[in-house]
Amino acid sequence: MTQHPGEAGEGGGSPSPDRPEGRLRHRDLWLGLGILGTCAVLYYQTTTFPSVPALLSQNVQASFFPRVLIFTVGFLTLLLIAFGWHKRPDRQPAVKPVTLLTAVLTAGGIALIPWIGVLAAVGVLAVSLPLLWRDKRHAAIAAYAVLLPASIYLLFTLVMQVRFPTGLLAL
Repeated sequence: MTQHPGEAGEGGGSPSPDRPEGRLRHRDLWLGLGILGTCAVLYYQTTTFPSVPALLSQNVQASFFPRVLIFTVGFLTLLLIAFGWHKRPDRQPAVKPVTLLTAVLTAGGIALIPWIGVLAAVGVLAVSLPLLWRDKRHAAIAAYAVLLPASIYLLFTLVMQVRFPTGLLAL
């Protein structure tokens, strides 16, 4: 009888990926289920959006684009689960501190939006994230920090007439 690594005997007591309990321990599955749960909650939120009269809706209700985004994320999550299903649940390297700092910095930038506005928050993140990642191309970072918010402003505010929160910039 052949033993697989991870079965009782050789290499410890972790389950084999060929057995059901090994698949249930795969982190892509748990991450995917968490994302799908979040998608379900957000989809429910879109059902609470008020309906726009047909005259004003331009053939698209307010819930359409959020639902397209939610379904896209859900589809990509199903692909993540499907492609990760047969992977071996090998030991993954620990999350690097810069990854956690990136998440904290991004959350902080989002939290600043009510005070400094969307475009300024995008500019702040466009400078701070590359510096956190130790990118040495300072001229490129400066150009990116100016051109990205300017491009967003031109496309969304002037062309599509979508207004973003301006925070203190409205003063």
